[in-house]
Amino acid sequence: MKMVKLSVIILLSIISMHGYAFDNSQVTVRGKVVDSKTKSSLPGVIIRIMNSSRGTLSDDNGNFQMNLDKGLYDIQFSIVGYNSEIRKVEINKSEDWVIELKESFVQMSEVLVVAEDPGVGIIRRAIANKKRWMERLKSYKCTAYSKQIINKEDSIASIAESYSNGYWRRGDGFREKIFQKRQTENIKMAQNFAMVGGIVNFNEDIIQIAGFKFTGPISPDALDDYSFKLIKTYESRGFNIYEIAMKPNSRFKPLFEGIICISDSVYSITKVEVKPNDVFKIPFVKNFSLDLGQRFAVFDTSYWMPVDVAINAKFEVSIPGLSMPAFGFKQRSILYDYELNIPLHDTIFTGKKVKVDSSAQTDSTYWDKNRILPLSSLEQKMYKTLDSTQTLDKQFKPSGPLMAFEKTEGMNIFGPLEYIDFRFNRVEGYFLGGQYETNVIKNLNISLNAGYGFSDKKWKYSGSLSYSLPELNNSKIAFSYYNLVPSRPDMGFYPAGLITTAAIFTKEDYGDYYFAKGYNISYSIKPVKDVTAKIEFTDENEKSVSNRAGHGLLSKKKFRDNLPIIEGKMRNIKIGVDIFDLFKTSDESFIMVNIGERNLLYQ
Repeated sequence: MKMVKLSVIILLSIISMHGYAFDNSQVTVRGKVVDSKTKSSLPGVIIRIMNSSRGTLSDDNGNFQMNLDKGLYDIQFSIVGYNSEIRKVEINKSEDWVIELKESFVQMSEVLVVAEDPGVGIIRRAIANKKRWMERLKSYKCTAYSKQIINKEDSIASIAESYSNGYWRRGDGFREKIFQKRQTENIKMAQNFAMVGGIVNFNEDIIQIAGFKFTGPISPDALDDYSFKLIKTYESRGFNIYEIAMKPNSRFKPLFEGIICISDSVYSITKVEVKPNDVFKIPFVKNFSLDLGQRFAVFDTSYWMPVDVAINAKFEVSIPGLSMPAFGFKQRSILYDYELNIPLHDTIFTGKKVKVDSSAQTDSTYWDKNRILPLSSLEQKMYKTLDSTQTLDKQFKPSGPLMAFEKTEGMNIFGPLEYIDFRFNRVEGYFLGGQYETNVIKNLNISLNAGYGFSDKKWKYSGSLSYSLPELNNSKIAFSYYNLVPSRPDMGFYPAGLITTAAIFTKEDYGDYYFAKGYNISYSIKPVKDVTAKIEFTDENEKSVSNRAGHGLLSKKKFRDNLPIIEGKMRNIKIGVDIFDLFKTSDESFIMVNIGERNLLYQ
């Protein structure tokens, strides 16, 4: 996806300003939540507009921000370990508040010699009681704000933010549609991956993270997999909050360690702060740490929904011969405006789990009006100072002996390894081959690729020629011939490296494969700047392929079956026009017509 041209930005800004007239009836309430005694800031305070589904949370420095219509409000401030406060106010203008919360009374239970810790009994009741409300939850819709920060050592390397709508339906899972994006200048909009991305919900029995499956803290298996110990009990507005320490019972199974807080009103989770045990490992990564946090709030009197998901990771990439700066990753997602048990259209749950609205952009009016978490002073500074020259490639450029092989014309951290083609999937198993590309004469490019799949025991190869004619409206003619096992088109959602790593280490192969043998001829022309027209013809034999690989490194489970396709010959003419490549979200053209295309339908 190419950089936005200045004229396009101006045009879109004008359109956006006409689309969102500023609402003078709205005012901004900013503030900070602190401990009443120590005056220290309180992060993660849940701020709710009573009798509504609106709200926000305080940031790491205790700051919060809400944009509200003028009027009367009951606003609640609550966090585990402190007495909640409800502020009844009439808001007619923008205001700055300082909210002081008092630490709640801690009940010290009598010390009794019993075979079972009280925390175990509380967890047992939480496991039984969660079914009562979760079974009544059929669907929901919410709005989400997400912020991702990448750190280099201790400094901010990039910031990405987004607003999205989330949809969940029993049996179909979670879907997300991003409608606003904002990022520092050193990353492109296409590199803005701020999203909820599938809620990590600690109410679930199984919690999946990066291919690992963890037992949830109130899963039916939790009492077997964890040891629980009641630490303390807070008294808050007439009911108790139990703070319980949880530790894994096994060193060989993916499990969490940390604390979980449960309300005695319905025995539901109110807060979780955990980290995975040592089973959670990533290849070529050292000094790895991952902290997960989540808070819940009650909606419609009985549904405890996640309102905050926080991820904080730090690690270093460890490859012999290469040294890279320490990498940090922070994400915070705030979920609000819940609508529960509403009808949702089936089309929402087709296709990718995360979609970017075709009109997604940075509309400053929307951001000013709907800011959920205020930016810190440092984050505001980085938005101004991180310019287009400070790309992540440059900031995290490796050093070490292997960098002696780096190409002078551009960054290539693997040097001679660029000629090696390596991958792993459940059809080919380990695939090892070579690839080479060169310009034989001026404007003539040749590309060759060949390799062997060790599980399906077959050679694959491809070759292409392309000739550029810059004097003829920057046109190009290309021809390719191939005998391959490609994956079904998925809009590039899963990068090849991710598929290989997941398949080797966790038996999660995200691709679906088929055999293809044929050729392709194309002609493209670029008559004016930012406009490219292309016509191509493909003649291809397509066949089904089946699983051949039967082993992984860290998982004993079987791969899912590779689904068959409708076999036969595909002849296709594709005519496309690309207008402003910025708006493309895949390899497909902005305007495209297909004649005779088959879509690799499953049998």
